[in-house]
Amino acid sequence: QNRGGANTSTITIDGAGHNLTFHSTYRNHIQTTNGAKIILKNAIVDSDYKVGGSTWDDYGLIFDCPTEFSNVIFNRQLVLSQPYAHKLSNVTINQTSETGDMYALWIEAGADVTFNGGAITAKSPNGNKNRAVKIADEYITDPLLTKLNVSGVTFKSDKKAAVLVTSTAGATITWGEGNDITEVTADTVNAVWNDADRTAAWDLVTVDGCTKYQEQ
Repeated sequence: QNRGGANTSTITIDGAGHNLTFHSTYRNHIQTTNGAKIILKNAIVDSDYKVGGSTWDDYGLIFDCPTEFSNVIFNRQLVLSQPYAHKLSNVTINQTSETGDMYALWIEAGADVTFNGGAITAKSPNGNKNRAVKIADEYITDPLLTKLNVSGVTFKSDKKAAVLVTSTAGATITWGEGNDITEVTADTVNAVWNDADRTAAWDLVTVDGCTKYQEQ
């Protein structure tokens, strides 16, 4: 549905604690005109459109615009697109796909993400393996440096690191206080992994406040 007009700069949705379900006919993309920001707060968010044959979560939500989320629970995978800025405060992302190998939070290379307070849970209910955060240049023609600033977030995953970087453009990750990776299955010491296929980009992944690891 269309809301606002050509000069709209901000679209604010206050869920007032209610459940909101996104309905989509194009792979669950949420887009705005002229880079308008979506502000979403006080809501429990789901989607009911299933993408058949996709490597993404079949019900994942892809925000192709700047965003600001506060006091929101996402019960589907969240995708934050480049080259936009995204601010998350007290946000929970639950990835409970039975398929496995799905990421709770997918950040496109070139996005600028601040995540302050909340939780990322990537657990499959049937023994398959889900993952927490991926910074990826897949489907991006000219990837740019990704920025991620995270604090006060609890990570739980079936597989790999809290944050996996697979972008050839690298990432700058600021690891603030209060993060918890004790329930990340593969590594409870190194918060950031550089992908095995991206060894050439190792020096382009910089971390402050945590350690990184080169996947073998």
